[in-house]
Formats: sequence, structure tokens, C-alpha cells
Amino acid sequence: MKFLGYKSPIGELELVADERALIGIRFRKAKRSNGTNPVLDATIRALDAYFEGKFTRADLPFAWELMPGFQRKVLETLWRLVPAGETVTYKRLAEFAGSPRAFRAVGTAMARNPWPIVVPCHRVLATGGIGGFGPGVAVKRRLLAHESAPVPI
Repeated sequence: MKFLGYKSPIGELELVADERALIGIRFRKAKRSNGTNPVLDATIRALDAYFEGKFTRADLPFAWELMPGFQRKVLETLWRLVPAGETVTYKRLAEFAGSPRAFRAVGTAMARNPWPIVVPCHRVLATGGIGGFGPGVAVKRRLLAHESAPVPI
């Protein structure tokens, strides 16, 4: 397993990968950096492009198999269907994932997303407002503003 620090405009991130897949992106300073590998190199390129305003879907080798069934389905659906500059509600994402009444479970899936920014859980909003975000609502607002996405009051 490789760990690497990444300095982003929203703070230090810790990137974690093995030789075949991205395991996680964490909003914290890397406790240790022990080199790089092709997966981490690709993740750095994707994050650099994102923060430079070149919004594309990050086509990275995610470790999808580590996610439980519904969480995986929701995260994959979000990754495929909600591009930069657009938002979706928890309710609508539940509908897209085939479980229209599971909007609370969608919120749980967003809270457990191991790949924030590149699997863009910051684009998922509450029906009546911004909703939550692990590193804080201010960071969520900054990411949405960076994408020129509509930001609820």
C-alpha cells in the first residue's frame, strides 16, 4: 500500500492506493508518504486537472469491490451520471440508483465515500439546501463554486 500527500487548494489530502486501485482520498495531511505508483500518479493528474478547472470524469481504477452493494451502486451512479457543474439531490440520486425511497441510505453512502472530489459527493444536495459534507459545508461550497455549480443558500 502506498500513501502520498497532496497539497490542494482546499487543504492537504492523503492519497492511498495499492498497485492496482485507488483505495482512498482523505481530507488530512498524509501521516506518511512512502512513494508513488501508477495509480497514485494517475490520481495526482486527475486532481491537478480538476483544480486547474479542466473538469472531466476522473477515470481512475477505483477499488469498487471494497464497497458494499448499495453503497457501490450509488457511488458508481454518481460517478457516471453527475458531471462537474451539476448537482443532484439525495432523493434524485436514490431514484437514479433504482431505489427511490432510499435517500437516507444515499446520504450514508456519501458520508462513507472513500474517493471525495473524484467521485463527487460534494455535488449531492439536500432537497431544501446544501446538505452535509465530511470536511465541512464550507469546503463543499468552495468545490461547487469552483465548478460554477448552483450553490443553495
